[in-house]
Amino acid sequence: MKIVRILLAVLLVCSVVTFGTLIRSRSLDKAFAKIKPGDTAQQVLALRGNPNSVRSCGPVLNVPSCAQEMVYAHPFAPLVPEYWLVALNSSGHVLQTAHTTTY
Repeated sequence: MKIVRILLAVLLVCSVVTFGTLIRSRSLDKAFAKIKPGDTAQQVLALRGNPNSVRSCGPVLNVPSCAQEMVYAHPFAPLVPEYWLVALNSSGHVLQTAHTTTY
């Protein structure tokens, strides 16, 4: 009986965590849709918060004047390979965005 209670408690916690991250992922998706070319890096940070990483521009966006990319990952990445990329120019303005499953 005690083992059943423990297993049910673990199942409940896992369900709550999974449901919470799915809700967070959807809210991040909505915030990402508000990012437009010309926005500043500060505006992106206000909408999305701190990125998971900031890197040199990669092959996904392939924007010629890109100086850096802000990378936002799904809470379960890399198990759920979902990433939101924001390309910034040297003055810190958004050039392009992408929602991708490659990183």
